[in-house]
Amino acid sequence: MVHFTSNTYQMKRQILSFSNKISRNLPKPERKFIADMNYGILASGSCLLTDIVDRLQEPSRKINIVDRLSRHLAKGIPKDALKSYLTQVRKWCPDHPVIHIDDSDVVKPDGYKFESLGWVRDGSESTATKSVYKKGYHVTEATVLTNNNHPVSIFSEIHSSKEKGFTSINDVTFSAMERAAALFERSTFVMDRGYDDNKMFQFENFRVRKLKAINALNFYLTLCMAFLGHISMRSETNMLKAAIIQTADPIKEKVTFCYYRLAKGISGILSYAKEGIRLWFRTKRPAYRQLCLKLAV
Repeated sequence: MVHFTSNTYQMKRQILSFSNKISRNLPKPERKFIADMNYGILASGSCLLTDIVDRLQEPSRKINIVDRLSRHLAKGIPKDALKSYLTQVRKWCPDHPVIHIDDSDVVKPDGYKFESLGWVRDGSESTATKSVYKKGYHVTEATVLTNNNHPVSIFSEIHSSKEKGFTSINDVTFSAMERAAALFERSTFVMDRGYDDNKMFQFENFRVRKLKAINALNFYLTLCMAFLGHISMRSETNMLKAAIIQTADPIKEKVTFCYYRLAKGISGILSYAKEGIRLWFRTKRPAYRQLCLKLAV
């Protein structure tokens, strides 16, 4: 039990340290929210706010915590957080990286109240001879290979032809290429439909309805994916990384793409936590002042 307690503490500290690098220029409520989202998604392996709240283990009523997270998501993606995230990713990559651009989809076949819900070709059910269309959103993703050849997202946008002011999917793709060009002086672009990291946390299973909030939720999922990439770059002899792999209990000893087992191992370690991370954000109260009376002479 002591072993798991130590690993749980180290895991929490790593998540908080990574979150603080992304949110260091934001107000304290925003910093706590980003830490809550990162911890909740990694601990639960889910994008459902109710599952995230369960793993935060806060004393407030569950519905109140869900409302708090929903209000933050409705604000969209903080610009300073995105800027800090891209700065971190740039440090992990070679000077001439490989950038993979992929157009995917998120289907919500039973959705009726999601904002700007359009029709997309379901890549999981469509074949070369048959196209299956369902209600959902388009996803344009640009990932870059880090120094140890693991993909990390630099652009991820969920969009729909039903949006007001929407022009075309190509314009979104060009935006992804422009961000990559601004981030790296030289890069090689590869375009294919073979990579879709949204499946790692089953991203289609979300309940937020506004497109701005959906994209914000997708951004925090991107942060969690980057955290997995951050862990993957550590040496195989790193004690925390070894504990994560051991907790995941993989069938194969070594694989090239280890994100799935890292996600499973982190969730397994955090399952031993008796509380979330709220105590890491204790409010600093001013020292009590002692009442002093001056005597008149």
